[in-house]
Amino acid sequence: MKTKAPSIFNYDDYRDFLGDYYVFKKATADYWSYGLWIRKLGLKSVSALTMIVKKQRHMGPNMIPKFLEFFQFPEEEEQHFLEMIRLIKASKGDPKLLVLLKNRQSNGQQQKQKTKVIEKIGEGLDPHRQLVFQWGSYAVREMSGLKDFKADPDWISKRLNGKLDKRASESFLSRLKSEGLIDTSGKATSKVIRPEGDFSKNEPQKYHRELMQLSAGAVELPIELRALHASTLAINSKKLKEAKELIREFQVRFSSLVEAVPGDEVYQLNMQFFPLTTKK
Repeated sequence: MKTKAPSIFNYDDYRDFLGDYYVFKKATADYWSYGLWIRKLGLKSVSALTMIVKKQRHMGPNMIPKFLEFFQFPEEEEQHFLEMIRLIKASKGDPKLLVLLKNRQSNGQQQKQKTKVIEKIGEGLDPHRQLVFQWGSYAVREMSGLKDFKADPDWISKRLNGKLDKRASESFLSRLKSEGLIDTSGKATSKVIRPEGDFSKNEPQKYHRELMQLSAGAVELPIELRALHASTLAINSKKLKEAKELIREFQVRFSSLVEAVPGDEVYQLNMQFFPLTTKK
């Protein structure tokens, strides 16, 4: 039987994925070793890598971009990888969350079919839009980590200052519960919001447009509550890949600094980096 590379969507713990990836590489190439792997990653310590795989430590912010560069994940897989890292760190060894993670792994075989991006609008789409492409699903899920959270649509709508009305808040709350992303007590589980089945390429585009609309509304907030910064730069396009890696690294480090459970407010961090000019 031909050995298959592990599918990242079958995992809820990134360390299990890394461990299985090592086993896969070793089975297909006798010369593969942790020493070779760290050289390809640009790391110096074999023990740091083996400790991560053995769940004796977490992946540091400086290491994450190196793994992303090594694996070259498609966008959805990269998002899932980063979300696994975030959730595992957030659990802080809580036995209940760790049990949930292991239970979710047993259901991973149901995720075998790879996500396929299709071109025709409407073909294979969830009639209510997938949660992964709706900012409201992330907002309500993160709100469940607030100290004063109430699993009540009216409370959610008011806390979001009407950005979601009561009906939308109720819908998100219901769907998050039904899909196991929030438990019956109203707390976020270890399950990751991920793409399901086929989706149109317009869906992620619409998601980011909606986030930009939220950013536009943020200019009205008191200056002490928000940070809005912009730079217009003439760049060397050969540095584009490094620039994107730096943005990813910042996102991870920023989250590690400010994220807290329980928290007292939910914030949105958006980053855009795009060309104003194009060669004709």
